[in-house]
Amino acid sequence: MSEAQFIQFLEQSLGAMASVMHDPDDIFIDLIKGNIEFDGPIDEKQKEFWDERFERMTDSQESVTYFSEKHRKAHDPKRKALWREERLY
Repeated sequence: MSEAQFIQFLEQSLGAMASVMHDPDDIFIDLIKGNIEFDGPIDEKQKEFWDERFERMTDSQESVTYFSEKHRKAHDPKRKALWREERLY
Protein backbone atom coordinates (compact mmCIF):
# COMPACT_ATOMS: atom_id res chain seq x y z
CA MET A 1 0.00 0.00 0.00
CA SER A 2 1.49 3.31 -1.04
CA GLU A 3 1.48 6.35 1.19
CA ALA A 4 -1.16 8.02 -1.01
CA GLN A 5 -3.41 4.95 -0.76
CA PHE A 6 -2.90 4.88 2.97
CA ILE A 7 -3.86 8.54 3.34
CA GLN A 8 -6.94 7.95 1.19
CA PHE A 9 -7.87 4.98 3.40
CA LEU A 10 -7.52 7.15 6.50
CA GLU A 11 -9.69 9.89 5.04
CA GLN A 12 -12.41 7.38 4.16
CA SER A 13 -12.20 5.81 7.59
CA LEU A 14 -12.50 9.09 9.48
CA GLY A 15 -16.24 9.24 8.91
CA ALA A 16 -16.70 5.88 10.62
CA MET A 17 -14.25 6.78 13.37
CA ALA A 18 -15.74 10.19 14.24
CA SER A 19 -17.06 8.94 17.59
CA VAL A 20 -13.81 7.19 18.47
CA MET A 21 -11.47 9.02 20.84
CA HIS A 22 -7.73 8.73 20.44
CA ASP A 23 -4.86 10.65 21.83
CA PRO A 24 -2.44 11.27 18.96
CA ASP A 25 0.35 9.84 21.12
CA ASP A 26 -1.58 6.54 21.25
CA ILE A 27 -1.78 6.04 17.47
CA PHE A 28 1.04 4.13 15.79
CA ILE A 29 1.11 4.11 11.99
CA ASP A 30 3.38 1.75 10.08
CA LEU A 31 3.56 3.18 6.55
CA ILE A 32 5.59 0.25 5.28
CA LYS A 33 3.18 -2.48 6.39
CA GLY A 34 0.04 -0.34 6.26
CA ASN A 35 -0.86 -1.12 9.88
CA ILE A 36 -2.49 1.16 12.40
CA GLU A 37 -2.25 0.31 16.09
CA PHE A 38 -4.00 2.03 18.95
CA ASP A 39 -2.66 1.99 22.49
CA GLY A 40 -5.33 3.37 24.74
CA PRO A 41 -9.09 3.68 25.03
CA ILE A 42 -11.08 3.87 21.81
CA ASP A 43 -14.41 5.08 23.17
CA GLU A 44 -15.91 6.81 26.19
CA LYS A 45 -16.71 3.53 27.98
CA GLN A 46 -13.13 2.28 27.66
CA LYS A 47 -11.81 5.69 28.73
CA GLU A 48 -13.82 5.47 31.96
CA PHE A 49 -12.47 1.95 32.54
CA TRP A 50 -8.86 3.09 31.94
CA ASP A 51 -9.32 6.13 34.21
CA GLU A 52 -10.63 3.89 37.02
CA ARG A 53 -7.67 1.53 36.60
CA PHE A 54 -5.17 4.41 36.68
CA GLU A 55 -6.82 5.82 39.80
CA ARG A 56 -6.71 2.40 41.48
CA MET A 57 -3.08 1.96 40.46
CA THR A 58 -2.21 5.36 41.96
CA ASP A 59 -4.03 4.57 45.22
CA SER A 60 -2.31 1.19 45.45
CA GLN A 61 1.10 2.72 44.88
CA GLU A 62 0.49 5.32 47.59
CA SER A 63 -0.44 2.55 50.02
CA VAL A 64 2.64 0.50 49.18
CA THR A 65 4.85 3.57 49.54
CA TYR A 66 3.31 4.43 52.93
CA PHE A 67 3.86 0.96 54.41
CA SER A 68 7.31 0.61 52.88
CA GLU A 69 8.35 3.89 54.46
CA LYS A 70 7.00 2.80 57.85
CA HIS A 71 8.83 -0.53 57.53
CA ARG A 72 12.07 1.19 56.51
CA LYS A 73 11.98 3.59 59.47
CA ALA A 74 11.21 0.89 62.05
CA HIS A 75 14.35 -0.26 63.85
CA ASP A 76 12.75 -2.86 66.08
CA PRO A 77 12.33 -6.28 64.36
CA LYS A 78 8.93 -6.71 66.02
CA ARG A 79 7.80 -3.36 64.62
CA LYS A 80 9.06 -4.33 61.15
CA ALA A 81 7.09 -7.57 61.37
CA LEU A 82 4.01 -5.57 62.36
CA TRP A 83 4.27 -3.33 59.28
CA ARG A 84 4.77 -6.36 57.02
CA GLU A 85 1.65 -8.01 58.45
CA GLU A 86 -0.45 -4.88 58.04
CA ARG A 87 0.55 -4.60 54.38
CA LEU A 88 -0.86 -8.07 53.74
CA TYR A 89 -4.39 -7.13 54.81
